[in-house]
Amino acid sequence: MGNMTEFSNHPLDPAVLQALDNMGYRSMTAIQELAIPKLLTGQDFLGQAPTGTGKTAAFGIPLISRLKPGSGTIDALILGPTRELVQQIADELNRIGAVKGIQTLPIYGGENVFVQKEALRQRNAQIIVGTPGRVLDHIRQVTLNLTQARMVILDEADEMLDMGFRPDIEEIFKHLPGGRETWLFSATVSPEIRKIADQYMYYPEEVRIQPQTMSSSNIQQYYYVVNDEEKHRLLRQILKDNQDIYGVVFCQTKRDVVLLTRKLRDSFPLDCLHGAMQQSDRDQVMEEFRSGKLKLLISTDIMARGIDVDSLTHVFNYSPPSDPESYIHRIGRTARKGESGTAITFFTPAEKYALNALERRVKMAIEKHPDSTLEFEENPSRPAARPYGRGNGKKSSYASGKSHSGGGGKGRRPGGHPRRSGNNPGGEGQVQAARPEGQPPTS
Repeated sequence: MGNMTEFSNHPLDPAVLQALDNMGYRSMTAIQELAIPKLLTGQDFLGQAPTGTGKTAAFGIPLISRLKPGSGTIDALILGPTRELVQQIADELNRIGAVKGIQTLPIYGGENVFVQKEALRQRNAQIIVGTPGRVLDHIRQVTLNLTQARMVILDEADEMLDMGFRPDIEEIFKHLPGGRETWLFSATVSPEIRKIADQYMYYPEEVRIQPQTMSSSNIQQYYYVVNDEEKHRLLRQILKDNQDIYGVVFCQTKRDVVLLTRKLRDSFPLDCLHGAMQQSDRDQVMEEFRSGKLKLLISTDIMARGIDVDSLTHVFNYSPPSDPESYIHRIGRTARKGESGTAITFFTPAEKYALNALERRVKMAIEKHPDSTLEFEENPSRPAARPYGRGNGKKSSYASGKSHSGGGGKGRRPGGHPRRSGNNPGGEGQVQAARPEGQPPTS
C-alpha cells in the first residue's frame, strides 16, 4: 500500500527518523502518506482508513515529532475503544518516541488504578492513551490534568461510539482546553462520526482510504453455505484437515464465542477473547496466542482491532459480519507484511442477500469453496433491516485515497473552538498555546 514514499522526505524530527530506522520503517502506507504532511502543520484532521493500514504511526509520528521533551505536562490525549488497542498504541508510540525521550502512558480498566495514579503523579509521560471510561475515572479523581493537552486524538472512533462511549467522550472534552487540535481516525464515517466532527472540530482536513483498498491478492477469500446447527462441525472438520492453521474465528456475540469454544476446545489448541473477560485473563490468552501455544482464537468483533499478530494463516467469519467494513477489519488480520492468507465466511442457505450485499458494497468477488455442498435458497426472504452499513445510504462524494480540505466545505462546522495559528512543520515544541473559547481565528 502506498507509493513507497520515504519518511525522510518529510520535515520530521531527526530523533523520530532515527527511531523509525531502528524500528525498520522505510516507506509509508497510504494513510501515512496522506495524513502525516497535514498533521505536521497544526490543524484539525479527520482520517478514514481500515484497521491494519498503519493509522497509529500516521498520527504518532507527527505527534511525537512536534512535541518538546521534558514539558512535565500532559501534551496529548489519545482515546481508544479497548484495552488491547490502548496497549498496542502505547507500545508503538513509546518505540517512536524512544530516541527523542517522549513517553506514552497507557491507562485502562482492569489494571490496578493505584499503579496508574503513581505513574501519573511522576509526570514522566507527555502522552496519555486510554479507554474513555478509565480516563474519565482519573479526571474525576483529580489524578489526570488535561488543561495543557493541546492535542486530542480519537482512534477507532466508530468502535467507541458503537460501544456506547459517546457520553464519556463528551464529558472528557469538557476538561480539554479551547484551541486544541482534534484528530479523529475511524474505519467508517457514519452520521454519528460526522456529528462528533461537527461538534468538536474546526474545518478539519479530511483523508479517506476506501475500504476496498484493503482487498489483497494475497488473501484467498472463500465462503461455505452451511446450516447454523452444522457450522461447528464444519469448522472442526476444516481444523482437522488443516493442522497448520494459525488464525482467528470471529463470532457476532459473546455467547457465540463461549459456546463455540466449548464445542471445539477438545479438538484443537484454542481459546477465546470477549469483552467480559478480566484483563489478566485476556493478557494471558494473547500471550499464549502470540507464542504459538494456541493455534486458534475465537473472538468477538470488539476484539478485532486489538489483535495485531503477524503470520496468521486463516480468518474465519463464523457468521457474516454486520457491515462490510467489519469484513475488511477481520480479513485484514491475515496476509500481513506481504504474507498470504485465507479468509472463510459461513453463510446459511437463507443468507444469499448477505453475500450479494457484501460483494456489492466492498467490490470483492468471494469464491464458493469447492467443498461447500449446499446451495443458497433461490428466493430467500429479505430482512426488514438492511444487513450491512450504517448511515443514510447516500453515495459518498469522497474518492479512494483522496484528501479533502475542510475549509468552507458543506457540512463542516462553521464555528467551534478557534482555529490555531499555523506551525512550522517538523519543529520541536510546535504545539502553541490555545486561544480562549469564542475568540475568532486570525487571518
